[in-house]
Amino acid sequence: DTTDPGIAQDDAEADILSAVNDGDSTTLAKAGNTVTLKFTATEELHGTADHNTVVFKVGEGADKDAINLSATDNDNEYKADLVFAADSTETGSIKFKLKLTDLAGNEKEDAAFTDSGVFADTTAPTVDTAVLSSDNTDTSLAMKDDVVSLVFTTSKAMQTPEVTISIGGTALESGVTVEETGTSTDKTKWTATHTVV
Repeated sequence: DTTDPGIAQDDAEADILSAVNDGDSTTLAKAGNTVTLKFTATEELHGTADHNTVVFKVGEGADKDAINLSATDNDNEYKADLVFAADSTETGSIKFKLKLTDLAGNEKEDAAFTDSGVFADTTAPTVDTAVLSSDNTDTSLAMKDDVVSLVFTTSKAMQTPEVTISIGGTALESGVTVEETGTSTDKTKWTATHTVV
């Protein structure tokens, strides 16, 4: 056997790495998540440690130590996990390089990193600006049936946030609507509204 091992053609390289983060997304990873590399090789690989490894890289950070690939229960399928600590601050595209060795000793080692299509974002968003007002003639006051609005911007694009408005020291558990502000489409400008009852 003189053929170098590789990844089976039906395993598109962009699809062999996926993030596991409570079902929210397989293309985004955050602190505390595990990212899994899994692929089917063209042939059985050498079972000894250090013969089949993957090196991960996040953004412009340093190369991580090589991780040994482990076989799954499926024929010629192998995997490795990249675990982000709960306090991780790593951010950027996740890339990987493989070294594969078959049973005959043929070896194939990637010369360059492959972009996985998974992005790590471990930085929590912050609120940059926030203005609270009402549609009352005096915008600093609100009475029954007035609409109170909180207009705010965030430091980065985000999913629709949850907003709690407190009136007289009592936090409202319902009746607050949050949507993107005006024609905003960048997921950083938001308006939360509540009608006083």
